[in-house]
Amino acid sequence: MTETAIMQDAIDIGLCANGVRRWFTATGLDFRKFVRHGLPVDELEATGDARALSVVAQARKRQHVG
Repeated sequence: MTETAIMQDAIDIGLCANGVRRWFTATGLDFRKFVRHGLPVDELEATGDARALSVVAQARKRQHVG
């Protein structure tokens, strides 16, 4: 099973939708796909961005708790 980060993970760490949209635009990530289906955590990790790594950590926490 592929680990997936979703928009709620970003919100749970304090990011807002507009900020995530701007961040995704700047990094070339697919915001629409992230909102609709989520993104594989390895795609976010590959950016090396601190926000991405925080979202990944939250996604993993959610998936292992839920």
